[in-house]
Amino acid sequence: MTNPIRYPDVRVLVSPGLPRENKLPALAVGRGLGAIDITALVTRVRTTKTLAQPNGTCEIGCTYEALGKAVPALATRTESLSTLLVPQNLIEIAFNAGTGSTDWETVFQGPIARVVPHESVGDTGEPQREIVVAGEDYGQYLVRHEIPAHLFTAFLQGDNELFARSKAGAMLRGSVGDVCKRLFNSIFVDRVSQLQLKTQQVFTIDIDKSLFQPDAGYTFNDSVWTRQGKFWNELRGLADEPWNELYADYLPHWSAQGPQDGLAFVPADPQNAPRFVIRLRKRPFDEQRWNALETHIVRDEELFYQESALADDERYNWVIVDMAGMQGRTEHDPNMLLYQTRRFDQVDAEAHGARLLRRQTAFFDFPGGPTGDSILQDAEEHERFAQRTGQLYAGVNRRAGELWDWYSINHRLRRASWVIPLRPEIRIGTRVQNQRDPSSYFVKEEDERRTYYVEQIVHDFQIRTRRARTHLGLTRGQALDTFLRPYTDGQAVTRQAAA
Repeated sequence: MTNPIRYPDVRVLVSPGLPRENKLPALAVGRGLGAIDITALVTRVRTTKTLAQPNGTCEIGCTYEALGKAVPALATRTESLSTLLVPQNLIEIAFNAGTGSTDWETVFQGPIARVVPHESVGDTGEPQREIVVAGEDYGQYLVRHEIPAHLFTAFLQGDNELFARSKAGAMLRGSVGDVCKRLFNSIFVDRVSQLQLKTQQVFTIDIDKSLFQPDAGYTFNDSVWTRQGKFWNELRGLADEPWNELYADYLPHWSAQGPQDGLAFVPADPQNAPRFVIRLRKRPFDEQRWNALETHIVRDEELFYQESALADDERYNWVIVDMAGMQGRTEHDPNMLLYQTRRFDQVDAEAHGARLLRRQTAFFDFPGGPTGDSILQDAEEHERFAQRTGQLYAGVNRRAGELWDWYSINHRLRRASWVIPLRPEIRIGTRVQNQRDPSSYFVKEEDERRTYYVEQIVHDFQIRTRRARTHLGLTRGQALDTFLRPYTDGQAVTRQAAA
């Protein structure tokens, strides 16, 4: 099979946004944002999105051509783009893969971060000029917006005011889903702070319904009013990572009904159809969740470049789970100074050195005990924990098992880099896989077709040559229709819980 002919295309729109210094005319055209199409001035486009950070980036190269010659909406303007755009103007980037469909896929929307006129001299002595427009998507608000409640109470109004607001304020008590929903609402919905984002209707939070269940574990009482820090850092601190996965992406096709993968939705404002979605879901520890992820097939002839490797730098053979805030809280048993559970592969540690993964969780409480709402209030439950029995121990021990099952096989999974034709529909947090049927491409790899997890996406488009590529950063690579598990006893691994 030969590569089909593609005619990829790009569309770049700019609109005023919210800066006081705005110079863009507020036109009642375009995408409902007063948008102006500047694609005729664009020479190259590059967008980047990673699973680890909510703020994706873009870089656009533009010519110095007079605005009026290239942009009909600005026919009377004679200056270049660098004098018109200012930081915090909005920019939107959409691609068409050029395979015959007329559909455009928006991959970026957010504020401009900087506008840089760039001039240099080439090897032939000729001047080279370009206007570089760089931006970050709406995720930048999540990583920069400050939760200022503590400053407004403890430092300006005294400790008494802090105590009163803590009692009446937004309490952070309950399951992971309850707590993260409450924190999100306190910033984007409930208006508990004077520093409220005007862009709040852009955002929604999409939380796995299982994270609202009692068996997900509960955390101690806390309050939004006593927290101080960047919103994303605070949310990550409450999301119970690494058992859960927290990321954010611009999802133009998101709807309150959602995909068919068992997710529950908490929209910020359904009437305004937010499109920048914060997703909080359990990691695909089990085979059912792994297979439920959206999957894109990449055919052999689409692989312009592929690099796949096994690596030993992320090998783990020792896992410890700590109960946050519980160290030294009991005098019943000196061995209980550390509330934790473990997994340990002695054979692997002896052969390759001890490789430790240590994480803690605050979500280990459950309903029960003398008051009925906290098992931690039950002294007998602590005694049972010391004996490695009871509900409290079972919950934390389950978490150790989940981390072990996910991370102890790292050295058996492949990491890969792929370069393929423009595929704007592929998103972070989904899967890609090789085609199943044989072909004349990559003959040496015919014995193993693989599935990967998408953690990074870079779209690169060169206007003059129409060269359009999607670069994928991939992890968790394994053969099709397989779900790797840790070795079991009798197969070179001794899996032990702490005695």
